[in-house]
Amino acid sequence: MATSTNMMTLPVIEDSPDYDRIIASITFHSEGERFVCHYYASNHVKVAHAELGFLIENVTTSQLSLLTQVERLARAILTGGSKVIELPVPAERAVDTASCEPSIVDEPSVVDEPSVMNEPVHTHLELGRAHRKFGEYASGHLSERSAWAISAGKSKNAPSAWAKGNPRFPNEDALLVAEQGEITLLAVADAHFGLQPSHTLLTELEQRLERLPTDPQALNELLRALSQRKPVHDLVAGTTLLVALFDHATGSGFGLSYADSAFSIVGPDGHRSPVTSRGSGYIHLSDPASLDPARADQFDFVAEDQELLLAYTDGVNECHYREPATSVTPEHMAGLVCRTGTGEPEAYLAALVELALAGVDGHPGGEDNIAAIAVRV
Repeated sequence: MATSTNMMTLPVIEDSPDYDRIIASITFHSEGERFVCHYYASNHVKVAHAELGFLIENVTTSQLSLLTQVERLARAILTGGSKVIELPVPAERAVDTASCEPSIVDEPSVVDEPSVMNEPVHTHLELGRAHRKFGEYASGHLSERSAWAISAGKSKNAPSAWAKGNPRFPNEDALLVAEQGEITLLAVADAHFGLQPSHTLLTELEQRLERLPTDPQALNELLRALSQRKPVHDLVAGTTLLVALFDHATGSGFGLSYADSAFSIVGPDGHRSPVTSRGSGYIHLSDPASLDPARADQFDFVAEDQELLLAYTDGVNECHYREPATSVTPEHMAGLVCRTGTGEPEAYLAALVELALAGVDGHPGGEDNIAAIAVRV
């Protein structure tokens, strides 16, 4: 349905690193609902939606040339709840701060596509640099079946603090969830000695998702394409990376993992053994060859109705830093199903992150960053 939308521009300038500097904002109001768009120096637009969702058809402003971006967003039906969608801003779309006259377009631009792979890719990217406060977490969902959560951890004095590259940005984890038709992608990354590797990899991965891989070969080709990036020299930071894809139509999936982030499945019958094992090494932007899929732990899996797919960094299963035996275990994960069920991934994920932050059985918790995704089968 077409929706008339009134607009108001709100210029914002923040003193932060260039690739995360907000250069302008727009607030949309329509029928009591409110949207905020932040424009970043990295040429990304973040669209936040907080209440009831509906279909945006075409919206433009002469100040920020929103037409191309919102035409893509028009293909997504926002489903409510806390929601953030990342969209690329074309380089040729220059910001014109001299003009601020809004325009309204009501004509619909959505075309039904018969092929699943012609459906739009909906994505949600969360970067740890935006979640720096200790003792809390942020959570939300991409759809009714895909939820995410992220936290810096419990305390700046945690044992993992020695491995953080910049005390001002203590959360070096990142996550990405994407959907296209019946395919869901889950990706988490846990950087060490600096946030750049995890943030850069998942941002670039999102930008390349014109369609989601439907088989392991396509996923390997996607990672090989990422490995062709220009090396970043003199960067000691490295990152884990776990990417999993699941086909809801067939109940099967596959993925790959570098280093120690984890993927597992939990359901009414308990927690299965973790699907992944520790990969052979971390990814370093100074060595693009470290992204070679041959270096990753490749896996496949099947899942059944009422189960949840979980992708998470070691802030969960090593919430007691480097002590997995006294951290959140598979038994704890299975026990949470008795409390929350599996019907609402966001509720389960909130319980899991809160447990990791608090610690289990009297042991410390929240001693590292957390990034986690839950997907209902």
